[in-house]
Amino acid sequence: MPIDWVRPRFYAARIKSLVIDWDFTETPKIMDILKAMGLFYPSGGLLPNLRCLECHSHGSCPDLTSLRVLLHPQVKKISFTCSPSITNLSFLSALPVICPRLRCFGLSFCRGEYCPEAAAVVSTLLPALQTLKSLWLDVDIRFGPTVAGSFPCLQEFTMLKGGVASVMRLLSAAADLDLIKIDLCLFPATTTSQIAELAWRGDVMKAHTLRELSFFHGLNSVYIAWSFGPDLDDKTLDLLTASWTQLTNLQLIQGGKATNLTLKSLLALGQNCPHLQCLRLMIDAREVPELPRVASQRSLELLAFGSSPIQNATKVARYLSGIFLDLRYIQSDVLIEYRQLWKQVSELLPEFVAVRKEEREQVRAG
Repeated sequence: MPIDWVRPRFYAARIKSLVIDWDFTETPKIMDILKAMGLFYPSGGLLPNLRCLECHSHGSCPDLTSLRVLLHPQVKKISFTCSPSITNLSFLSALPVICPRLRCFGLSFCRGEYCPEAAAVVSTLLPALQTLKSLWLDVDIRFGPTVAGSFPCLQEFTMLKGGVASVMRLLSAAADLDLIKIDLCLFPATTTSQIAELAWRGDVMKAHTLRELSFFHGLNSVYIAWSFGPDLDDKTLDLLTASWTQLTNLQLIQGGKATNLTLKSLLALGQNCPHLQCLRLMIDAREVPELPRVASQRSLELLAFGSSPIQNATKVARYLSGIFLDLRYIQSDVLIEYRQLWKQVSELLPEFVAVRKEEREQVRAG
């Protein structure tokens, strides 16, 4: 019986983005279908106009080789969640040849343990993807400084695993890139080998390490999760934000309970980052300094303080209203002893903001 391929080919040509998001039971079925169709498309191109392919699994980690039938040189974005098996690593190593125009690449391995073979393949793969604008990695690898020079077009960099020292070396080597977004989730891991590595001085994020990020003047989004400890202070944050004048989103997630940031750091943020809309960081708000006369920042709407300590909600609300005139939302951790005080700040803030606006209108009116 003849098979009518006209309609499938018609619809296949209309698909530009494909997300394969499966559970344990569906994985073999989908892969078997793609593998069978691959016999008719040995060079790929089942979906000739495909530009974006994402493949993620919530159960078993799939064998990626069956996806070869979907790939071709016009694919611009790829994101995979897979196991670091030999077949998958071989498939990944061929991506620069199969998809030479990749703009966005994301990779996550199902098993989080450090795998030397996988690290070696990924470290070789990445420099070959020279057209990348966005790189997203949830892979435990160690970067060499020469890798950074392989991405002349890179604008967005996300790293959810890896040693602090190697990641910062990569960013230092990439200081001449026009990065606009940095996401680093560098909380200390808990495996025996990783705990041992954290004993190295190079894997501690000191103030001078943070300051190296000031090279990136075009950043509009920064997310860093790490146990900053005493090295993230008002002076360091002032230096960083003086370079990050285009920021719209800043999130510095503190792993410990202690912080050297104070309310004074918010004054620097208000002056240095006029476009900032979302701010998340931990500060010590127990001492409220006098607020000098400054021009108000008019963009910030959300301020998340995590488990920041506080003593006087009224004074803090008055201080914040003097810096961020359009601030609307205050968030804090739910299960902390200071939650009620931060809730009071949120309730008092609209009244203080209204007073500040009225004062400024009176000054303008003369």
